[in-house]
Amino acid sequence: MAMDKDAMAVQRWIELPDKTKRFFEQLEAQNIETLEVVADAPAEDVTEIFVMVRNAKVIGKFFKWLIVGVLGIFLGTIMFWEGMLKVLAWFKI
Repeated sequence: MAMDKDAMAVQRWIELPDKTKRFFEQLEAQNIETLEVVADAPAEDVTEIFVMVRNAKVIGKFFKWLIVGVLGIFLGTIMFWEGMLKVLAWFKI
């Protein structure tokens, strides 16, 4: 009986696409534990987790570009001010 289960598992492994085999081969023990927890969780909870992760990524991108924008405005203002001082120095105002 055990050989039949093993033979079925081997047959299912052989039928898997190569991309799927590579995915399973690179998994570590921690990844397998995580997949087992996700597989046992209710579908609604898993969906909510994926939505939260997606939202966190979006918020992270937003804040990254917010910081880049604020720094750009700050540095641009400094450069503009220095340029205006140079122009005013030409006219000695």
